[in-house]
Parts: sequence; structure tokens; C-alpha cells
Amino acid sequence: MPKGLHSPLPASLRSECEKASMILESFITPSITGNPGAALPRQLANAKGFVILTGFRASMLGSLRVGSGLVISRLDDGTWSAPSAVTMFGGGFGGQIGFELTDFVFILTTSGAVRDFAQVANFALSTHLSVALGPVGRSAEITAVASHKGVSPMFAYSKTKGLYAGLAAEGSFYIQLTPTNKRLYKRKVTARQLLSGEIPAPPEAESLMRVLSSEAFSPRSEPVSAVTGTREISKSTHTPDLAGNQEPVPELQSHALMPQLPTFDRQISELSADTQPYELEAVPPTEPHSVAAPTPTENQNVSSKTSAGEKAAVQPEVTSQPPIEVSS
Repeated sequence: MPKGLHSPLPASLRSECEKASMILESFITPSITGNPGAALPRQLANAKGFVILTGFRASMLGSLRVGSGLVISRLDDGTWSAPSAVTMFGGGFGGQIGFELTDFVFILTTSGAVRDFAQVANFALSTHLSVALGPVGRSAEITAVASHKGVSPMFAYSKTKGLYAGLAAEGSFYIQLTPTNKRLYKRKVTARQLLSGEIPAPPEAESLMRVLSSEAFSPRSEPVSAVTGTREISKSTHTPDLAGNQEPVPELQSHALMPQLPTFDRQISELSADTQPYELEAVPPTEPHSVAAPTPTENQNVSSKTSAGEKAAVQPEVTSQPPIEVSS
């Protein structure tokens, strides 16, 4: 096939994996194929699975469509399951004319949609709007897959080449290619075993796994902004308890603790109401004068003499005695 074109006919599962990896890369980096188609939205990185295939449509009022590809699902641990081969054929009617070759990436947004494709066959109803002129085209498709468990919506992103214009309502069958899976896995396996992770991905799917492990298909969580992610401290008076709850602290007031006592402000107001202002009489200044030293009184003289006499009486009287002579 020419560059940028892929075969819509069923092939080996190894070829389908290589085709799917190139289709996904063309959405991640549109300049690879020269097709300026829109890249996959960032939020689709959280998809539960993908149906990647190439379809061919020829129409003149009525339409006929065939295609081939694979189904793959995201496991609970974030890794990818082993791929399962799938083929598509169907037809429709509407105001359409021409032919086109389209690369589809169907987004499986729920686990129920993945379970629907794990069945042997599925029937899908779609509304298709497409305009293709040469190597550049735009295609929009809304698809609902019907099964015995209900209807699962799918969203398709596609890039189209050809000469086609029209609006049509179509019905398509998606059938699991059991012989193709058996040739690769060397035994008979079901799509449910492959998409549930019961069987590991084969080495032939390495190119597809490399693309799916890139950042563009990594699960993303909602960013936490610096404003909403931080805890704002309240300006009000609060204190946390041991359980982390915020309990308000009541404002302490003297009259609240002891209501029988008047407040200090009330006392000041009462005193100011009962007291009348009055003027103080001026006191004339006194002349400075010298202070004479006190003279001893008669009692002080007598006491001083008496103390001196007592001291004299206390001292012992010393008398002289003649020396004693010693005869030999």
C-alpha cells in the first residue's frame, strides 16, 4: 500500500498490530502521514479500550463498507491486554456518492463496551458524515453497539482519503476473527480471554504496545490546583481537637464569667456620674529656714555621767603588795 494508506482486508494479527500502531501514531503526530487531522484529545487517555481498524466505503445513494483491525482493552493495573482480531462489514443509505478509505479509532469509554466487543459478533448502528478529497478528509461518526445486554455508545475519530461526500445511516457487523487469533496464539482462544488479560500479549504486538505505553495514552487524573489543593487558614478563632474538627473558641468576658460583679467600665461610668468637680485652694510657699542643732538636756547629762561611773565601778582595783623573800 502507498504511504499513509492501509489495507482494509483481513491479514495476520501481526500485520494488524503494526497497522494499528501506525494509525495511533498518525493521531499522536499528524505530520507523520502529511494528514493534518486532529490529534486524539488528551482526555481520551483514560479510555477503557480501543477498536482500531481501516474501512473502505463505496456508495451511490446506498453504501457498502468492509474493514479489518483489532480490539484491545486496558486492564485494571493500567497495562494493556493482548489484541484480538476483528473484521467489519455493513451497508447503509443516504445522500452520498464516491469512495473513501478511512482509518478509525473507536473509543471504548466504559467496561460494558469492552465486554460487548468480547463477544463473537456485534451489530452497530451509526450516523456517518464524511467529506474526502484526495489525501485530506474529515469524517465524523457516532456509533452505538447493540448486544443482548444493552446498547453501548462509542465515539470514533477518523482520517479519510478518497473522493467522497455524503451523510448516511449505516449498520455494521463486527465479528471476531477466531482463525486469525488461533494462528498467532497457536491455540483456539476467545476474545473474552484475550481482552480480560488471561492470556499475555505476544511479542508480535510489541510495536503496538510501545505506542500505547507512551505518555499520550497514560491515565491522567484531575490536577489539583495550588488554591483548591491547600487548606485555607481561617481568620476566625478556632482550635482543632484531636479528631481534626474545628471548634470555635468563645470570646472571654468578665461579666460572662461573673455576672454578679460589675465590669470595670461600668464602675468608671458610675463614679464619673456621682462625682462633682471642685477646685483646690492654692497653698502659699513657705520660706526656707535653717535647723539648729539640738542641745543636750539635763537628763542626757545625768545619763552620760551615770554611764561613766558604772564603767569605773566595773573595772577591778589593782593594789601593790611587797615582794616575798625566800631564805636559803
